[in-house]
Amino acid sequence: MEINPQIFRGYDIRGIAEKDMDADTMELIGRAHGTYLKSINVNKCVVGSDNRLTSEEYRKAVIDGLMKTGLDVVDLGLTLTSITYWAQYHFQAKGCVMVTASHNPAEYNGVKLGRNYSDTSTPISEIKRIVLQKNFAEGKGKLTKAPARYIQIYNQDLLKRIGKLKKFKIVIDASNGAAGKFMPEIFRQAGSEVIEQNCELDGNFPNGTPDPTENYVAKRLAERVIKEGADIGFSFDADGDRIGLVDEKGNIFWNDVLLAILADAVLTKKPGAKIVYNAYCSKVVDDVVRRGKGEPIMWLTGDVYIKEKARKEKAPFAGEFSGHFFFLDDFYGHDDGAFCGLKVLEYLTEKNQPLSKIIASYPKYVSSPEIKIGCPDEKKADVINRMVTILKKDFAGNWFNEADGIRVDFPDGMLMMRMSQNGPYLTPRFEAKTQKIYDERRKYMKDLLESFSELDWSKGSNLEEFE
Repeated sequence: MEINPQIFRGYDIRGIAEKDMDADTMELIGRAHGTYLKSINVNKCVVGSDNRLTSEEYRKAVIDGLMKTGLDVVDLGLTLTSITYWAQYHFQAKGCVMVTASHNPAEYNGVKLGRNYSDTSTPISEIKRIVLQKNFAEGKGKLTKAPARYIQIYNQDLLKRIGKLKKFKIVIDASNGAAGKFMPEIFRQAGSEVIEQNCELDGNFPNGTPDPTENYVAKRLAERVIKEGADIGFSFDADGDRIGLVDEKGNIFWNDVLLAILADAVLTKKPGAKIVYNAYCSKVVDDVVRRGKGEPIMWLTGDVYIKEKARKEKAPFAGEFSGHFFFLDDFYGHDDGAFCGLKVLEYLTEKNQPLSKIIASYPKYVSSPEIKIGCPDEKKADVINRMVTILKKDFAGNWFNEADGIRVDFPDGMLMMRMSQNGPYLTPRFEAKTQKIYDERRKYMKDLLESFSELDWSKGSNLEEFE
């Protein structure tokens, strides 16, 4: 199979399985990553995979490729991305590979590549170069299969980092991804009553794309929370590093509100701390952080970039709208959906208040979900550059941030336009203090998007927001 160069993205490798990549491609990627790891004196690697239809085959191919470069490999089997990161510490392996396409639709697959503990900033451009040039290191590595008990050791490690919790009744929706195998047990061991929804593993994802930011995922979770009289609902993506939530009343909150909750929790213990978040987030994050006497730092979208910035700024907490959250003081500093959920329960226990009451104290914005609209990868940058020119002209006099596409801030909200790093999409967003202004900004964004013929309205998600 000829390798599609578009699979090499900003901070991972991702494409359509059996079209953009196959097992042979994955072996080459394994050999390239092994070659790169050897060049930085890393000789051991953990490898896991989610439950997509091709993931097991692709995991074995990656392992074969790594071992051909002389790397020793620990095969984690079916697992989660966050557990794979944790396993680097447990098995003392600086290298890691997770075979997953995260929150993408069922037809996708890919890999996340690690080069150090909790560090996925492997230069994808270098991996691409090695793959295309086929200039691989040679060797014969050793394979070890991880004993099944490592999962329970991981569970215990998370739970010992959390204070005593009240007994909560929670709904977990895993969208038939790998998170359905692991999350319910973790929360049961934390003392919660768990109601499972779509936790049966099925790589076809029959209940839709496993993305907590999708409206339909949030709505069905909210309906079940109300039906069961639960205290809270959590949704997870296919590999378990992204999380979404609804409160006990079935209110849906996007992950920038969750980011504000977690920042609030951190600032009660560390007043004045820096909080890093991506530019796609609502102004509510800035408001809550400043109210808590913290220092808000807006940065690029992408878990690799957010992690790097948080470490550089010595921030105890960072996060992004997509549902990746990073605790750098009392955890390893990588994203872990289970640990994030446990931290929410810990804060609710400490406050002794329902989630709805805590959120009611925050400034209110009418905010769009994460919207994706189809745009070919090779055209995204040009379209965004042309939109930037238009937005700067139309909203001259307002505050602009061009670190990640363009964000325009108003006293009563913001609007944002950027290109996705892990799919052929643009991702607009907008918000306002009132429904009237929100509707005006929504119309503006729809008109702007419709003026570009390159966009494909048949592809994407949450496009009903424009109806």
